[in-house]
Amino acid sequence: MQSIMRKALLKQEPVEIIYLSQDNVTTQRFVTFHSMNDLEATGYCHLRRSLRTFKLERILAVYPYRFRLRTKQLYA
Repeated sequence: MQSIMRKALLKQEPVEIIYLSQDNVTTQRFVTFHSMNDLEATGYCHLRRSLRTFKLERILAVYPYRFRLRTKQLYA
């Protein structure tokens, strides 16, 4: 999981993460990481539109972000 995050950090590419909040609420986030250490990662959260810090122990999954073409919006 951290290897995907480090690769995205080096390339400055967004990733999709599944994150568990302090209130035990699971959320899906799209994040472009700016820095990372052994305990946490800081990056721009596209959902919240702000810089956020994520505890690594609360990141449940990480996926490379894939652009999804929304054809309904293009042809509506």
